[in-house]
Amino acid sequence: MGKSQIGTIVACLLLLFASTLFAENYTVINSRNGLDVLSGIYYANVVDEPVKFMPLSASVAVTSSKVGSGHDILLIQSRDVPTNAFLRGELEKSNTVEMLESTDQLDTNLKLAERSGTTKFIIVDPSFGQNALSVLPYAAKTNSYVIFAYSGNIDKVTAFLDTKAGRSVTIFGYVDSKTKEALSKYSPTYLGKGDDKYEDNVIMANEVLKLSPEDKMLFLCDGTYIEEGMVDGRYPIVFISSIVPTVTYNFIKENVKSGKIMSAILIGNNLITPAYDLRNRINNELKEDGSDKAFGVMVKFGQSVGGSTAQPLDTFPLPYYVIGLNIESVQYNKATNKLEVVVKSTAEGPEYFQNQVRIKVNGVEVQVLNDATPQLLERLEAKGSEYNYALPNIEEGNITADVIVRYGESAKSLSAYTFLSSPLATVSFTDNSVIDFVSASYDSEKKILYISIRNNGTQDAYALVSTELNISGQKTTIKADGVTKVDKGSINAISIPIELSQQDLSANKEVKVSAQYGAREGFLQKTKEATLALSGKETGIDPLLIVLAILVVILLIVAIYFAMKRR
Repeated sequence: MGKSQIGTIVACLLLLFASTLFAENYTVINSRNGLDVLSGIYYANVVDEPVKFMPLSASVAVTSSKVGSGHDILLIQSRDVPTNAFLRGELEKSNTVEMLESTDQLDTNLKLAERSGTTKFIIVDPSFGQNALSVLPYAAKTNSYVIFAYSGNIDKVTAFLDTKAGRSVTIFGYVDSKTKEALSKYSPTYLGKGDDKYEDNVIMANEVLKLSPEDKMLFLCDGTYIEEGMVDGRYPIVFISSIVPTVTYNFIKENVKSGKIMSAILIGNNLITPAYDLRNRINNELKEDGSDKAFGVMVKFGQSVGGSTAQPLDTFPLPYYVIGLNIESVQYNKATNKLEVVVKSTAEGPEYFQNQVRIKVNGVEVQVLNDATPQLLERLEAKGSEYNYALPNIEEGNITADVIVRYGESAKSLSAYTFLSSPLATVSFTDNSVIDFVSASYDSEKKILYISIRNNGTQDAYALVSTELNISGQKTTIKADGVTKVDKGSINAISIPIELSQQDLSANKEVKVSAQYGAREGFLQKTKEATLALSGKETGIDPLLIVLAILVVILLIVAIYFAMKRR
């Protein structure tokens, strides 16, 4: 072996271990994606180092000057949408920079979770930017990293968590049912119910107050963006809107009265009026009660950079999904003597809805039907509602139905509306669908569990399948991602992506499976359960091959050593 070859090998080894030799002391985020920005902030707080994000409206020179010089910087930069492509070059003029390129925001989130070294994790849905902001101070004070998880990436999240011995998992706010089921094996702690963003927000703010009772201050904002002063997580972040929610008002008032809160910093000037009204109401009511406590509000609406006139705040918009639904149909089913309304989600995330139906005969209102409580509608889900109603027997004229649906991202914030007015069509539909389970198998190479079902009925069927597995010693229910149509007389293999270890496969020789099904997508009112033998080849890496690979590496190192010694 020549000297040049040995030199090449040594160079490769140096490159291999270069990342471990980089001792960063500063984090900078350069991405137009809010999830990258949040992940970088969570990471910096866990490893206890300063962090700056590149604002959309700021200049490279200003951001670089705020970072300063002489730092070893971890630069988290989006490959496709960096905020400013010139930032790295500007930072490298007076700093050492290691770049972590983000090509997928959720994968970057997990890479930083691994790099942080923590074993404390908080789970939030990536669609809920307000929850991700609300949890930031709590995560910083508990040395926890926040992981973004939903049905689309939960398998990657659980695969990561499975590698962390002694982990603790907390779920904050709303997460979808598939994610919640997959995380149940970790016996997570729950904070917030996920029904109302303002209720969850004050629950989290209260937890932060417990951790730092000496800091009698909080931030006020609407939760749609993060400001530079919030990133270190020192103070609780409390959300208000043009109308201050009652739960928020009561939380602040009680904590001012008890002396736990003295003042707040309002970020931006778009909510000055409700913030000042909040302050005045609290102070007047406390004074009437004979209390000597008072609440102050300071407004942070600009910054001074290098002695210049006031500049806009360094802020960054957070991810926030758009709610929406369609009213698919309203009809009267003579076979069941019930009025049926079907709605379908068009939202990027989960939402809640509540129906109201006004029945009119020849234009005269004769009946009002409605839901007593809001219902949950998952992403892109269709859901039908039934109402007992005796259809009028009229020889002439027409019967119409006016459907009003109000909806929103939380059960107590149904602020959006949609309408449908149409003649009330009648059908006579009986659900004669029948399905049966055929088999269960696992493909270790593709990491997919297949549940096969047969449609034995005379109608097409729709089914939502779930299975109970023993994963890492814990019973876990895994649900298929969405409803599957099974044509009459056919067999469908429903795929559920999940990674099972050899130990998991040994513990699941038989699996319990269940399905909610029906002849219509919005009305899955039947259930079917079974216990199936789990088949499939238990593939994997042979331990002997691992040992042989290690021996080959050792022999290679020895050969290189003696070759160098001979030279």
